[in-house]
Amino acid sequence: MNRKSILICIAVLLVLVVGVAVAVFFLYSGTGSRTSRHGVSAGDPEYGIFQAVPSDALAVLHFDRLETLAESVSGRMSLSRLVPEGRFSAFLDSLSVRSASLGGLRSSGAVLSFHYVGGIEPLLVVDACRAGADMTEEIAVIEKIAEEAGLYCAVTDCSDGAQPDSYLAKRKIVSVSSTDVLPGSSLRHISRGVSVLDKDGFHEALASVRGGIGEAVISNSGSGRILEHFFTLDYRRYSDFLRRVSEWTAFSFDVISPERIVLSGSCVSGDGPDRFMNVFRSSSGAASEVFSVLPSYTVSAFSVPVGNVDEYIAAYAAYADTRIGRIKYDAGHEELRKRAGISPAEWARRLDIKEVSRASFYVGNSLESVLLFRPGRSGMAVFNTGTSAGDGGNNAAAGDFIYSGFASSLFGSLFSLPDESRFICMEGWVIVGSDAALQEYSSGRALDNTLASYIESAGMSADYRAQTQHFLGYYSMTADSRSLEEIFRPAYAGRLSVSFGDVSYVPVLFSITSSKGKDKVSLTVGCIEEVISKAPSFERDTVITVPKGPFKVRNSGTGKINSFYQQDNMYLCLNDENGKGMWAAEFSSPICGRASTIDYFANGRLQIIFASGSKLYLIDRLGRWVRPFPLELGKAIRLGPDVYDFNGRRTYNVMVLHTDNTIEMYNLKGKKPAAWKGITASETIKGLPEPVKVDGSTWWVVRTSIRTLIFPFYGGEPVQTGEGDRMIRPDSKVLPVSGGVRVTGYDGRTVTVELKKQ
Repeated sequence: MNRKSILICIAVLLVLVVGVAVAVFFLYSGTGSRTSRHGVSAGDPEYGIFQAVPSDALAVLHFDRLETLAESVSGRMSLSRLVPEGRFSAFLDSLSVRSASLGGLRSSGAVLSFHYVGGIEPLLVVDACRAGADMTEEIAVIEKIAEEAGLYCAVTDCSDGAQPDSYLAKRKIVSVSSTDVLPGSSLRHISRGVSVLDKDGFHEALASVRGGIGEAVISNSGSGRILEHFFTLDYRRYSDFLRRVSEWTAFSFDVISPERIVLSGSCVSGDGPDRFMNVFRSSSGAASEVFSVLPSYTVSAFSVPVGNVDEYIAAYAAYADTRIGRIKYDAGHEELRKRAGISPAEWARRLDIKEVSRASFYVGNSLESVLLFRPGRSGMAVFNTGTSAGDGGNNAAAGDFIYSGFASSLFGSLFSLPDESRFICMEGWVIVGSDAALQEYSSGRALDNTLASYIESAGMSADYRAQTQHFLGYYSMTADSRSLEEIFRPAYAGRLSVSFGDVSYVPVLFSITSSKGKDKVSLTVGCIEEVISKAPSFERDTVITVPKGPFKVRNSGTGKINSFYQQDNMYLCLNDENGKGMWAAEFSSPICGRASTIDYFANGRLQIIFASGSKLYLIDRLGRWVRPFPLELGKAIRLGPDVYDFNGRRTYNVMVLHTDNTIEMYNLKGKKPAAWKGITASETIKGLPEPVKVDGSTWWVVRTSIRTLIFPFYGGEPVQTGEGDRMIRPDSKVLPVSGGVRVTGYDGRTVTVELKKQ
């Protein structure tokens, strides 16, 4: 892989480990806080269950007892979320239910391994009881659940086939898989005395994490299969490089609770320069500071703190020599020198780089990325030339960035962007990216609430702070569901999105440190129900989503649900319940994201109402226009209409969001009710209001780019709910209670807003 550094590998490894970490989190969430045990050697009986794992395992997860597994595979944090809908997923869910009814499923241990059999398939092996012992109730339960799920299950008394001096020769095991190949393979390996323990490096990897509540060991050589199974094409393409990072990556579980899981481990590899982990071992690290200049809504971030930039450049050059050759490496640098008038190495020295980072966040619907450099005390002078004066170089105006490609040439292509055209200096950092990305900084939005502040509010700041680090990675699984879809394949992105749909914050923090030639890899996954965050001073997400359909409408002639939609040529179409076209009507402008049916003539026949431009339109089920429509409302419509029949007499009212940031109510003559006062806000209104009924009165919940506002039925002034951190969060639930509604503010408090009867 041409010029791909370990940093790309680590970025992918972060995503890879997320899968393992989430799996473990799923298994142990709800079991209470624990700390790891140490001092257990791989030769102890506790590890004998590994003798049943075939040697071609791609990843192995070990648990101290089956009861822990069964207790924790249900609910949001469920291992079955990592298994596509199917038989094994159903087996895990049933195992949890039956375990609860039996008061637990006990065993001496269990391993869950993953193997490639035309696709990645799981194998669960349970150390059930002594050889020759009668079948226990637990074994019977596992067999029955496996049979009900259509899985292959084998109960084996290993005294008949295992090597006489092996641990399994004295044990009875249960093997469960979605294919009969794996239980059979397990038995063959047992009889031959061969297992994953015999793979080069596996024993060392296992010993490095020393046992405990459980361990996770991942084969880097099998990373291609793993990435292919779990991740999108953009991440799968790094599999070849992952194989060259190290032989195995192993973790032990240090802290496990419903709110947090902390894993620590190492990458097992040789000492040669061809393993990039040795670049970190050959250079000094430093404390990362990048979270202080990243926005709270960051989706992902990767950073390399540098103790001595010359050390790092020399170590990286030695690695590059083994991958692409020093001549090619130097030629790339020379090309950049000719273009910019300075070599990348000399540029880095003058800048005295202390940290280089890449981060991604959404600007509207677009995922933008930036590069960030933290210069030494005198390094900022490199960027003062040619820019307008700021505050002594700390916050200089934006300028053209002439050093495009320098960061990737020195630190790996993880640190390259599609657009490195512009830069801005903020808070002692140089930030590079597109105009759209830098606008987040120049407007003040990016630093209005920093990622450091947000993580601290979540109680997780200690999980990323360290005196010396070589690498720091961050990924938010709840920053936006779109980020899941960009990383995980659809089967997993959908399940993870559902799993974390009602959780405020699921951060993943990944770091690498090195001491005395040994590296330490740490991973923390949080599951934060509620984050006390700072109320924003600046608008950020001002994009209003206008649905394009198709819209479900009821056909009064057939009673069936039809699909109403607009083609690219603006024609309006209606399809029946089978998707067959019923009619198409010529039209010339886009509709405004809504279509509903009403009984305009109060005769049981339904028509479709929608808006376009500044008008309301009505068309019947046969595609004929209904008079006196269209109705002119006097100003352009952004979104709507939503239709209401408040008294149930088919005297309809509609509500629309206009392009001037106002919400108005109209009757079907295009007139506003006499008592209507209008709804507006100083910030962007994001959508149409949501009705909430309290003590017989209807109120309107309006979501803006900054907060949630509540208006009386006829509009006017919103109910006052405080300023600053006491503002209602835009994503707050609004739950009606007697006398008001329960809401959540930016200060994290859930309070009742009093609503007097109208």
